[in-house]
Amino acid sequence: MSVLNIRQDLRVSILEIESYLPDIVFENMKYDPSIGTNFVKCWVSFTQSLNPTMGDSFHRIVGIFRLELNFRLGTGEKDIITVADIIKDHYKRGKTFGSTCLQITDTPTIGVGFENGSRYIIPIQINWAANVLGY
Repeated sequence: MSVLNIRQDLRVSILEIESYLPDIVFENMKYDPSIGTNFVKCWVSFTQSLNPTMGDSFHRIVGIFRLELNFRLGTGEKDIITVADIIKDHYKRGKTFGSTCLQITDTPTIGVGFENGSRYIIPIQINWAANVLGY
C-alpha cells in the first residue's frame, strides 16, 4: 500500500501548484494535446529501497518524481523557464508532503532542454524519500 500512497502524495503535491502550470498529465492517463497546447508530463519511479536498520520492518523508500515540461517550439524560453522555477521553488529540499511524510531529498534538477517534433521539452528531476514501517 505504501507505493500507492507515495504515488498519490506526489500527484497531490503537484496539484497544489496547478494554477501556475499548463495541463498536467499523469502516467497511464489518456491525453491527446491539441497543436500548440503546453503540458507537463509526470512519472514516479522507485529506486532501490534502503534499510537503515536491521531486524525490523522499517524501510526508506526512495525514488524520482520526473516532470517533463512540453511547450510549443519557437516561443522562446521565458514561459517554460518560469514554470520550471515555480516547480523548483515548490519542491525545496527538506519539504515534506502527504500521508507518507514523503520528503524532498535534494534541490530539483532542471535538465537540458531539447526539441521533439513541434515541442520544446525540459525535464525536471525531483529526488524523494519516504520512511515506512511495515513495508
